[in-house]
Amino acid sequence: MQPTVRRRPAKYTVSVACNSVCYGSYVQMGSRYERGLFARRDISKGSVLCRYEGPMLSDHKAVDSSSHYLMDVMSKTKKRMVIIDGSPRKGNLGGYANYAPWEVANAFFLDDYPNTPPEYDTFVLMVAKHDIPHGQEIRADYDTANEHHEFRRAMLANGVAATQLDRNDYLAVLWRDPEQWVGHRAEPPRTRINNVDAVVREIGKRRRSRRLRPGGIPASERFVQVSTKRPRLR
Repeated sequence: MQPTVRRRPAKYTVSVACNSVCYGSYVQMGSRYERGLFARRDISKGSVLCRYEGPMLSDHKAVDSSSHYLMDVMSKTKKRMVIIDGSPRKGNLGGYANYAPWEVANAFFLDDYPNTPPEYDTFVLMVAKHDIPHGQEIRADYDTANEHHEFRRAMLANGVAATQLDRNDYLAVLWRDPEQWVGHRAEPPRTRINNVDAVVREIGKRRRSRRLRPGGIPASERFVQVSTKRPRLR
């Protein structure tokens, strides 16, 4: 099927954040335009799109937080799972990605904790699950490590139609580049993930057996962890 090329209305033709691989802008959802993440160029499977990053919160602050972008990740210094606030307002480019279930998502989160560079304490990457053409929206499954699908259930409870979540129609639309580029963010700290097919197969296998949780997926030469986003609406 030939993809449809679309242009945003004038007031939405701007990037709100970007690096050389992807950018945050606007996508039509129903009758409204909401923020989303998009490919700035053709992206090959296994490429790192950006980090999912943000300030670390104490358990008390996390409970009181109204942020929709909290994620459980591994801390290099604390040697345990911690909670970060990945709000785009705090500089997190990955926070612009909208939700899609694993079966139709074209990206995924990877807590590559063993390979954390010295300058980072947490190291969650957003990785291309498939080849992503220039202009396609990027979506990820925030429930990957949650067998109860709490994030999805929260969205359904707040009036989002299941058909809107489950369909892969978004893959058939290529959005034209914004006319203005603002909000430049740091480049991805790594360019790609090796053996991405093995990682994706292992994640899929453990999801089906309901044995996937933060704490470990063995993959090739390293121990890969999948981070969990807290079930709050974006």
